[in-house]
Amino acid sequence: MLLYEIEKERGNYEEGLAYLEKYTECSDSIYDISNTESLRKIKALYDYQHIEKEKEYLRKKNAEQRAWIIFIVIAIVLGVIILIRYNRNRKAMIREQEKKLHEINEQQYRKSQLYIEENKKKIEELKKDGRENYAKMHEETLRIFLLSEGEAPFVIMNHITVEHFDTYMKRKGYSDGNRNIRLSHIKARVNEAIKYGLIKCEKHPFAYTKLPTSVPKDLDISITDFIKIRNADTNESKRLTLAKDIFLLSFYTGGINLADIVKIDFSGNEISYTRQKSKEHKRKDKVTRIGKSSVSCPLKPSDSAPLC
Repeated sequence: MLLYEIEKERGNYEEGLAYLEKYTECSDSIYDISNTESLRKIKALYDYQHIEKEKEYLRKKNAEQRAWIIFIVIAIVLGVIILIRYNRNRKAMIREQEKKLHEINEQQYRKSQLYIEENKKKIEELKKDGRENYAKMHEETLRIFLLSEGEAPFVIMNHITVEHFDTYMKRKGYSDGNRNIRLSHIKARVNEAIKYGLIKCEKHPFAYTKLPTSVPKDLDISITDFIKIRNADTNESKRLTLAKDIFLLSFYTGGINLADIVKIDFSGNEISYTRQKSKEHKRKDKVTRIGKSSVSCPLKPSDSAPLC
């Protein structure tokens, strides 16, 4: 620019113009170079800031991932520890329950065996009292029950056991009367077991079982047949005479059993007795009394003489 001014003062306008053009060209070049450098610096600064932001974002992201990983690992470890302790406690609890159940089963088995022994003693007492047939009936009931239910402890009896026992007897063809006798025997034993605390249940084992009833048979004897028996001549046979006398005595006394007849004192004006067959019944203290005048003539048909 200075050379341009000098040449302009000298009047050398062409050379001055040449210097001015070179000056302008150089200025433009310098300006372009300056602008390029500034842009480069700005771009470099932008790139640096962007990279730093990216690094900061990645650092935060990595920190969050590490925190989640640590949390998950801790949760898994705690879960494994809790699961191990739970399984350990559960196994211990199961062992304890099995131990208690075994003790209960052992106790029930001992009680059941004790109860069976007591029943056997009771059967023996029945035999000693001369009640052989009644004792045999109980023995037969126990035998049938064991065939049906096996060696299951008696103290765990429930309504399912009773129903299965009754079904077993039906399948084997037992009559209603026979089933009634067997179920009555078992029910009596169950009631005793409940009374003495050997069986504990919310529902009575016979709550859903109705004892069967047999159809009564017509066994009445006609008056004509009775008179034939009464007037029959049995003098030729002592056994027939004895049988006839016992029959007539039982008839006149309203159906007394032979076991009761042999224990009655007939010397007074009244006979009284307690039925041997049902002395273990809940009404075992009931005494039957019959005056001689009341049995002197139990039947009087309108068209015949007194039967006695």
